[in-house]
Amino acid sequence: MRSLIIYLTLLFTCNNSVLSGQNIPAAIDSALVDSTLTRTKIQPQPSNLIFPSPQWQISSPEFGGVIAEDILDYLQLLPGVMSLDFGSVGQASPMVIRGMTPQQTRISLDGMFLTNPLTGTFDSANLPLNLLDEIGLENQAGVGMHLRKFDDKRPYSRVQFRAGDWGYSDFGVSFNLPVTPSSQFLFSGSRQEYDGYFFESPTRVINEPRDLVHSRFLARVSHQPNQKFELNVISMFNKNASSAPGPLAPDLVPIIENGRREKSRLDMRIRARLGNPGSQGKMWLAKLFFSRIGQKTFDDNLRFDNSSSVLGGELTYHLIGTKNRFELSAGFHRMSLVSEQLADRIDYQNSFSVTDILNVAERLQLTATLGVENFLADSGEFNGGKTGSTLRIHPSLEVRTKLGNSTETWFSVIQSSRHPAFAERYWPDKFYLGKASLKSERTTGGELGFKMQGEKVEIGSALFSNRVSDWIGADVRADTIAFGPNNLGSRTVSGVDVKFRWNPLRWGELGIIANYLYVTEDEPQKRLFVPEYFIINYLEYGRPLFDKYVFVRLRASGRVYGKRSGWIYNNSTDLPVLTAAQPVFVADVKASLVFSDATFTFSFENILDQQYQLRPGLFMPPRTFRFSVDWQFWD
Repeated sequence: MRSLIIYLTLLFTCNNSVLSGQNIPAAIDSALVDSTLTRTKIQPQPSNLIFPSPQWQISSPEFGGVIAEDILDYLQLLPGVMSLDFGSVGQASPMVIRGMTPQQTRISLDGMFLTNPLTGTFDSANLPLNLLDEIGLENQAGVGMHLRKFDDKRPYSRVQFRAGDWGYSDFGVSFNLPVTPSSQFLFSGSRQEYDGYFFESPTRVINEPRDLVHSRFLARVSHQPNQKFELNVISMFNKNASSAPGPLAPDLVPIIENGRREKSRLDMRIRARLGNPGSQGKMWLAKLFFSRIGQKTFDDNLRFDNSSSVLGGELTYHLIGTKNRFELSAGFHRMSLVSEQLADRIDYQNSFSVTDILNVAERLQLTATLGVENFLADSGEFNGGKTGSTLRIHPSLEVRTKLGNSTETWFSVIQSSRHPAFAERYWPDKFYLGKASLKSERTTGGELGFKMQGEKVEIGSALFSNRVSDWIGADVRADTIAFGPNNLGSRTVSGVDVKFRWNPLRWGELGIIANYLYVTEDEPQKRLFVPEYFIINYLEYGRPLFDKYVFVRLRASGRVYGKRSGWIYNNSTDLPVLTAAQPVFVADVKASLVFSDATFTFSFENILDQQYQLRPGLFMPPRTFRFSVDWQFWD
């Protein structure tokens, strides 16, 4: 089946390139200065401050630098955002912002809130790679993603195929159709397979079967008859079946056995806008979203079959003036769990906020927010046994300036809360014992940063510090002699982000993205489950060949991962051991052939064949060859 897919994809792509050959020189010539193709021209950002941009942001022109299995490969280019990569495809792989925990990271897709009420995390493999247009770090603790927008008059289609060592394949099809002059229909589907890898380490033979089969589907219907009204509906479905030495669900701790897992997830969101965001006056924005997650495990320490769901909504009123934008917002979340092991549970979370974005001067903006949040837990033991609910007030302030059209600075202080997930409170297994009386975390964060964008240079940096009170971490608990979550006092993560891009030549680029983290905790052992420092540097060069019929692009990159920690089980104890992994350097190379409609890409990842673990206990793949075909066309 895979061979047939490869053959048809290559044949279809090559035939299209040959048939449209008479148009290729003009298309290539006009696109050589287009960042969509070469990704080398850095575009200065506009100076409009009413709708400010995220602290850090990457867009689709930069995604072409890697052959991505999932969104974690793109996150290498986004300062401040790391991933707990548990050995590549088929693993639970949540995002982590600036050394915090996966549960403290908020994920949204086109305004659709994504989480799992059981674990409090979101598996990044569920996101639709082929349609993402932008990924941004927002409000110090959130990752916001946006789907691509299309011309409302021209049909669009895209076929993507990726394949490589260890039985890896990923075939996807996307298309966008203008149904009426004011309506569009977008669809994307993909199927991913992976068999795992085998290699010999100095101490043992590593054989990690995956048997992964992962299907993703996304559909979007949008209707906009005029500038004052828009209706947008998104539905996304994921189904994943894998055999992997995966982590124990609640705290993502690697276990000994190769557990068989099956997961399914359905996410839906309806959004309606009344009013024009580009003009003065009133605007209403309403959102309703629903998620249902089913999880089954087999041959694990705890065989588990459950389903959880999230039902939520948000209503926001905007009053847009000449120098400010005023917002009132109210929302609710209902999180439920159906489980024989953990019993049926329901939590409620309600919120209300007031925001004022004020342009004090032409290039000076103040954003002040006051939020109120109430969390009602399923059990009265919550919050130290004092009450089953908690009420929190969250103030925040941001000052943002523009110096010309190329330089932006910002300073922000923000507060937020994170409430324990169902598994953290009720998980019954001896390898991870929940605690119903956990308190909610409170985070206070500060950030000072700048970024400058010119035609040849982009540079930016940010200093940050996030202090978490009553932070929830897994530990060996003295009261029960068991491993599980506990409130471990205060935890502060401080550090710096750096991003640098330079175009010394017309079709060349040098880039460096770096993060450094410093952790202080009340506990004697410092647990930083992402690298203490991470540096990725790349050098890319391209040029047109064969009378501009093809654009050839070469890229070499190196990744440096600092020291990191993790809990792992071994055969000698029933309790996990906190283990550290040493720094490692990983190198990759890639070559691309870009035609007018098709792009062929070939890569060697981990070309030095390093045997390393990003999370102790789970090995990353050895040297891996991959290739991809990406074919796009209009009409």
